[in-house]
Amino acid sequence: MLPAQLLAVAGIVLLAVALSHGPGERWFWRWSLAVAAAGGLWLAATAAYYITIMVAAEASAPLPVFAQGLFTAGAVSVAVMAVAALTAALLRMLANRRKAREAGASVRS
Repeated sequence: MLPAQLLAVAGIVLLAVALSHGPGERWFWRWSLAVAAAGGLWLAATAAYYITIMVAAEASAPLPVFAQGLFTAGAVSVAVMAVAALTAALLRMLANRRKAREAGASVRS
């Protein structure tokens, strides 16, 4: 399960980076950088959390205290990633509508 999750995170980060540049102009690059950074943090927190679980299981020991912090960091990173991606898409959509209205207004004049 872990490799699939890590690949999913890497895919989301790569998608955000790929979408950060449109043809001829940059669009929502600040937001896509936020998505990429949160994705990187999610990847690191998820990997560290699962490594912690595996080490504790092999040693037949309880989870360390910081394991909950790793889990929480991963969850917060996912939330930041989702909010940034949705915000970026919404701002791009609104910018396109504004450009279309301005183009329509200049044609009518």
